[in-house]
Amino acid sequence: AVVKRFALSAPAIALNLTHNGKQRLNLPAAHCAQTRLQRIRKLLGKTFIEQAIYLDVEHAGMRLHGWVSNAAYQSSQSDKQWVYVNARMVKDKLLNHAVKRAYESLLYPGRYPACLLYLTLNPAEVDVNVHPTKHEVRFQQPRLVHDFITSQIQQALAVPGTSCGY
Repeated sequence: AVVKRFALSAPAIALNLTHNGKQRLNLPAAHCAQTRLQRIRKLLGKTFIEQAIYLDVEHAGMRLHGWVSNAAYQSSQSDKQWVYVNARMVKDKLLNHAVKRAYESLLYPGRYPACLLYLTLNPAEVDVNVHPTKHEVRFQQPRLVHDFITSQIQQALAVPGTSCGY
């Protein structure tokens, strides 16, 4: 999981993982849309890529880009939600709630969407020193961040025929 987290946060870095003399993971550096998509497919699976919708939006000094699963791709666990803030992997309640809220009317009870999202904003707008592991963050304008993520995912899900491409 640690290697996967790092591989998704730094696609321009090649990674090779060997365990007990066997190569477990070989990820070349991804410098273009096609190689980045190949890396994501290798890490998150072919099904995710086939069922994902790409989004790339900016508003009020924030940029949100990445992939969200369509309504048909649902999981019994929330472990398929990868969210990065300024290239840092986070497990943040506000962000998780924003994602869940966007899918509210589309998910079956007890089901979760999958996503790989990158939120970029001014570093002064986010405090990363909230938790010793630095997995939790605090936003200067939490409501703005929450509503931005929720609304952008909802808009992406509402557009018919969207796909995983850039």
